[in-house]
Amino acid sequence: MTGAALLSEQRIILQNITWDLFESLLVAKAEDTSTRYAYDRGFLEIMSPPMPHETTKRLIEKMIDYPG
Repeated sequence: MTGAALLSEQRIILQNITWDLFESLLVAKAEDTSTRYAYDRGFLEIMSPPMPHETTKRLIEKMIDYPG
């Protein structure tokens, strides 16, 4: 395996997330089947395989810009 870099799965866990916000994020991600969300009593875990920086940036922007 020369010249290849292994990238690990990306995960983030957020606290105090409402069910409404979780549902809105699912709608916002629409056809993005690579990102996985898990919700449990206010905790949201977002998991995705390695992806370019810009894609991650857009996902975080959607969470920050949420009007709720």
